[in-house]
Amino acid sequence: MLRACGSRLAAPLRLMGQHGLLVFAIGTVLSMGFQAVMDGHNDAAWLGVILPPMGLYLLYAAAYIARHLRALKAPRRPAPVPAASEAPAVLPVPAAVAHAAE
Repeated sequence: MLRACGSRLAAPLRLMGQHGLLVFAIGTVLSMGFQAVMDGHNDAAWLGVILPPMGLYLLYAAAYIARHLRALKAPRRPAPVPAASEAPAVLPVPAAVAHAAE
């Protein structure tokens, strides 16, 4: 099951799950709107075929846009620059130690 969830085909479902509340809210509004359209056109059987895939596409598009808006709002941290006051990489050897080694 983990392999199926991690597959490339499941990526749209993962994206919509990451933005679940947004997808749920938009799906509710779309459902009510599509129901009104279908009630207004009782003789149009093709609406039952066209509206569900169109709704899924709109939900995926909303999640995709939300992901990019979240990325734009994320703070960007610059790379850390070492301070000049940091200790040097090689420490000097005290004179007493240097003479004792001789």
